[in-house]
This record gives sequence, structure tokens and C-alpha cells, in this order.
Amino acid sequence: MLKQKGKIIIGLTGVICSGKSSALQMLGALGAYTISADALVDAILKKENADKKAIADKIFNNEKERKKLEARLHPLVYKEAEKLIKKAKQNIIVFEVPLMFEAGWEKYFDVTLTISVDAKTQSARGKNKNNFEARRDAQLSNAEKVFLADVVIDNNKSLKDLETKVTDFFKNIKKPVIASGGAKQSTL
Repeated sequence: MLKQKGKIIIGLTGVICSGKSSALQMLGALGAYTISADALVDAILKKENADKKAIADKIFNNEKERKKLEARLHPLVYKEAEKLIKKAKQNIIVFEVPLMFEAGWEKYFDVTLTISVDAKTQSARGKNKNNFEARRDAQLSNAEKVFLADVVIDNNKSLKDLETKVTDFFKNIKKPVIASGGAKQSTL
């Protein structure tokens, strides 16, 4: 189980090009222990000597193959994340999982955080990304992720604006950890 006594485990998600990786880096700089599902997948594929680009080209054009790969990788990612969370010394842990809601993983987190972006901004950020449309279409929409999240941070402006919002979120989430050793804050 990812949840740990005395720790707040935050599930961070968002659509492709929403800025979730930037938010993860910011939260790490503020003192949270951070984990990236994408980095764990990269490590797994590297151990297998798999060609990540070839796999991406294949799975983002074939839903059946994508689901098959996800079914194989998700348990491995979960297991590795569980080990990392148990070892973490920090009491706030942020686990970036792009497919958190799609995989049904929201139940593993004390708080779910979605980085939100409008379609125009998302498209502008993703215009040079490989398989952007296929990756976007393989995920829930921004509106769906916003609806499912406990907390939403809008990221349609500057990186500085995102940093201010992420810092405010971290300050608010940190209060109950200090006050009660890990109790979930009722309102964020």
C-alpha cells in the first residue's frame, strides 16, 4: 500500500503538456520527496534494453497494445514506488502519475492534485512533441481530471505563476503534517 502512517502521499497528475513535471520539480525543491512514474517506466524499459521511441510509436497508434503494455508496467511501477515511499525520510511525498485516474490509482493517495491547462495552451506546448495527439487522446480530458481531483492548480500562465501556486499548495498541505503527524487536511 502506498499510504504510510505519518506521511501525506500526494498523487500528481494532469494531461500531457500541463506542467505536471515542472510542478513535481518545484515540490521537490520545496522539500517534498518526489517520484515520477515516467522515470520509473524509463528505468524498467532500460533494464529490458527496450527502444522507448519504437514502443511509443507502436502503442500510441494501437490501443490494444497500449493497454497490454500498461497492464504489464503498472504493477512494476507500483511496486517500485512502494519501495521508494517506504524509504523516504520526508513526510510529504509527491508521486507524479500521468494516468493516475485512468489506472484507478487515486485510491492510493491521501490527496490528488491535477495541474490544469486549457486546450489552446496545451496544443501550443505540445506542437513539437512526438505522438502529441495520440498521447493526448489516450488520456482522460483535462475537464475529467479536474472533476476527479481533490485539488486543482491552473497552469495557463507563466512558470512563475505556477511556482507561486505550487508554493501556496505546499504550504497549506504541510500544515497538517506539522500539527498532527500526517493527518489529511479537510479543506485545501
